[in-house]
Amino acid sequence: PSEETKYIYDFTNNIPELYNLKNDWSEKENLAKDVDISTFHNKLEEKMAAFKRRRVIAPFSRRINKDIDVSIIIVNLNTSGYLEACLHSIYDNLEELNYEVIIIDNNSIDDSAGMVENNFQEVTLIKNYSNVGFAIAGNQGITASSGKYILMLDPDVIITPDAVTVMMQYLSNNSKYGAVGSILLDMDRTVHEQYNKLLTPANVFYCYTKIGRIIDKLFLSSRIYKHYHDTNLNHSKSVEVEQIGMCFILLPKFILINIKLLDDKLSGYFISLDLCQRILDAGYQICVLTDAKIIHNGRCLFKQIDSH
Repeated sequence: PSEETKYIYDFTNNIPELYNLKNDWSEKENLAKDVDISTFHNKLEEKMAAFKRRRVIAPFSRRINKDIDVSIIIVNLNTSGYLEACLHSIYDNLEELNYEVIIIDNNSIDDSAGMVENNFQEVTLIKNYSNVGFAIAGNQGITASSGKYILMLDPDVIITPDAVTVMMQYLSNNSKYGAVGSILLDMDRTVHEQYNKLLTPANVFYCYTKIGRIIDKLFLSSRIYKHYHDTNLNHSKSVEVEQIGMCFILLPKFILINIKLLDDKLSGYFISLDLCQRILDAGYQICVLTDAKIIHNGRCLFKQIDSH
């Protein structure tokens, strides 16, 4: 076998661990006895693929520490500068809460992991040795968490004072809601729309195909687009929506467990679409709170989605 190191993730000993095949010499020797090198590498790739397909669910993911209000889960890929600003905003504005921060780094090449290790030693850092995608990494963080609530947070978000507290109190007082989001502000403090309807065949055609968008714009005054993206939301009051993005979403952990976490077969916007669909199917509702506002840099979001 070559000296190339292959990593896969496994869940053992009640914490997410990285399983390093390079150190498993006995298995390599057993495999190499009866096969040639190319067959040997194929077997290793098959084993890694099997681990990657496995659902990231383990019995210990049901653990909840009553002393931790919220577990903040950040999936990172090459956003060191944004991530550092995000972490500072967390520690500057959440002093009244008991929380933990879990960062899953998908093999960044910009020293994101080193920045966290040097400047934020209190953070739980999970380092993946390949880009396993957003959903798998998110599930790693959720599985390692201990809080009553889970806050999925993009690294390009700046948390403002009281936003998380307001959202937690709202969920605590309104059991019919399975997830809440906030008003998203651009860097210039204008409202950033990220609340969509669930996908239907009409929405897919008019909003995600070129000919559909042209027809909607020329003949329907963009009515389908505005309806799908909820552009007419009244931001002066809290409102129920069908879908909110993964950049800043708060959920009770028991709901995430009951609906089987994030679907690791999906990527991009379909992760939030699927998650919100399953929350609604479970009988809960989703709400955007106008009393909670955060600052979101969407350019970094697109970079991460493309990379994942």
